Amino acid sequence: MQPKLSDWQAKKFQLILVTSDGADDLKAFFAKYPMPIKILLDPSGQVSQQYQVQYIPSDFLINEKGVIDSSFVGWDNNRSIEMEKWLSK
Repeated sequence: MQPKLSDWQAKKFQLILVTSDGADDLKAFFAKYPMPIKILLDPSGQVSQQYQVQYIPSDFLINEKGVIDSSFVGWDNNRSIEMEKWLSK
């Protein structure tokens, strides 16, 4: 997904990582693997509850109106194909 991120951001796509991981762990990870994304720390799991996340990772494609258009559970190396289709709608 990372190689496509710049192209997607040009189309007004934003990737937001929601995580319950600690800030220090995230700093170490992103120091090693820098990515231009926003991170929402969710230590209490409040956001995960709101979106009814049961499995990690879970991806949500939310349109400009704030409505979930698509969601995916688990990791798939072909996910970027799904993202490209969604962005071209």
